Amino acid sequence: HDDAGSLFVRAAEITPDTEERAELLLRAAESWDLAADTARARATFERASEVGNARQRLRAAIGYEDASWRPGLPGFRARDMLTAALAAVPPDDDDPLCIEALGSLARAMAFTGAVDEAEQIAARAVELARARGDPHLLAATLRTSVTLTLRPRGVAGRLHRATELVGLTNTRVNDWLGAASMYRAAYSYLVGDRVGLDESERHLD
Repeated sequence: HDDAGSLFVRAAEITPDTEERAELLLRAAESWDLAADTARARATFERASEVGNARQRLRAAIGYEDASWRPGLPGFRARDMLTAALAAVPPDDDDPLCIEALGSLARAMAFTGAVDEAEQIAARAVELARARGDPHLLAATLRTSVTLTLRPRGVAGRLHRATELVGLTNTRVNDWLGAASMYRAAYSYLVGDRVGLDESERHLD
């Protein structure tokens, strides 16, 4: 992933087409996020947001948020990028990219301390994703919704979503089983669900 990120940046520096440059920078940033070089990923997502079209800027904002919450950074910059990028595209409750961005915005809000508002936004994102019937989109929104907070209030709902996410990763979406199981384990522990805790341990193994 690290080598891929470097090669995508080299390609971005060659092309004279701004949208292609933005696309290559997005690929580079995604690669570095996968390589756990979140600082470089965030810087490259910001570069992509400066040259891309409106939808590329929205993707860059989603990526920036993903590279921010992993190391537990405050969500203020991610919130601002997502808010601006969402305002630049036509509002559409059926647009998968906008729905995914709502989920990211929810988590960014949670990492500013506005957890109550974040949970309302997350619930809306999950509702819209369910209506789309796309398991990958639903998994993405469930993933952001279960990682908002570990506070006890509302834990039953987050446990339900984490369990649903585990089910999706076992059937149609292969990514994120580890993360889903980790959060399911945490929530199962909080509510005293021994079955959920044991199943989570098996999935993590």
